[in-house]
Amino acid sequence: MNEKILNDNQCHPLNIIRMLELAERFSMAKSSAYDRIANGLIAPGISLGGRSKGYLESEVNAVLKAMIAGKSEAEIKALVCELVKQRQDLV
Repeated sequence: MNEKILNDNQCHPLNIIRMLELAERFSMAKSSAYDRIANGLIAPGISLGGRSKGYLESEVNAVLKAMIAGKSEAEIKALVCELVKQRQDLV
């Protein structure tokens, strides 16, 4: 499921993807994706209500680009921290 949320500050949609799509994008099992999230190598999900979580597609893409660029785990962790911090600017 691919959901869109409109960001009033930027006036364009923010795409939300679910865990299955996130795992497919990284070509890994869901359990491996959860491990990478726990280790700070993928940004954590956001609550969609109840027990549902979604992941910002832009954050997923940023991490994938960093991996493609050959960034170290430490650099990717720093990127993930910065991406999570930037969420405050979305409201």
